[in-house]
Amino acid sequence: MMNRIKIVALLASVCLLSQPMSALDIENAEAGGLRRSVTDLKTTSLKVKGEVNAADLYFIGDSLKSLQSLDLGGASIVAYDGEALRLSTSHAARTIPQMAFAGSSLTSIILPGSERVTIADGAFAGSGLTAIDLNSADSVGMGAFSACASLREVSLPNSHVGANAFADCTALETATVG
Repeated sequence: MMNRIKIVALLASVCLLSQPMSALDIENAEAGGLRRSVTDLKTTSLKVKGEVNAADLYFIGDSLKSLQSLDLGGASIVAYDGEALRLSTSHAARTIPQMAFAGSSLTSIILPGSERVTIADGAFAGSGLTAIDLNSADSVGMGAFSACASLREVSLPNSHVGANAFADCTALETATVG
């Protein structure tokens, strides 16, 4: 009986590991349009070029539960004014919104490369990030990366870093400033 359980567990893990990684590249993104452009919610890798806003970033964080890699290097974050998102009808341009990727499975992210960004409070708290380059960040909010248990390496800007930004990041080994 035990051997049969072990074989079933082994087969299940092999099936999971053999699942194809799903990558998606979106060119010329229009702010607010990612929900329509992403047809596979099991996407594990997403690269976006064009404009995104808070609605797009919350969609990614809330709906793409299998996402491990996010590349916003070719994107710019524009302002959002519309229906309430997380109790706010307005979100600033060039900002990763509050709690957008909190608790997500993201292991890596490339921030927009053409603009300085603000990382709002708790934006990546409890996520699976292993390393982050924040040299394009104007500021890092309170608790922005708190409880990222897998975060080992951080490159920080010579700018404002909020209180407890990296609290409880128990694997953190290297922080490079400026």
